[in-house]
Amino acid sequence: MPGCIAGSINVLLPGIVLLDVETGTVSHVPTGRDPSYATYLPPAGERILIVSTNDTTVTTMNLDGSGAATILQTEGGSRIIGRPSVAPNGTTLAYAAWHPSEGRVVMHILDIESGDDRRLADDAAIDSARRRTCARLARTGAMT
Repeated sequence: MPGCIAGSINVLLPGIVLLDVETGTVSHVPTGRDPSYATYLPPAGERILIVSTNDTTVTTMNLDGSGAATILQTEGGSRIIGRPSVAPNGTTLAYAAWHPSEGRVVMHILDIESGDDRRLADDAAIDSARRRTCARLARTGAMT
């Protein structure tokens, strides 16, 4: 598996640059857009996961740019925040998204194969749990 992914520095050829650290081979993968983030998909690293520059689309493709598939398209002005994290077995993607209609950031787990996108937690749920824990601590002196 090549060892390094970088954004393309050529604006006329949007895509990513792959560097095989063992051989020193550099290759350009045309993606049709400049990514804000790209990583190899585990476990074998034979595909790439790309977050679009506008942080609204996640795409996977083969190392040569073929076989592109959009696995996530956010809606309603939502944007992916930070860098998504792919599970070591390559089956799920954890990401945070800003949802302007709700005015908050929500954690998601996306099944890469099926496209099932599940909300894991959001700041309202975390705030509610923190308030319950603090109230319990004040009442009983114990966290549980």
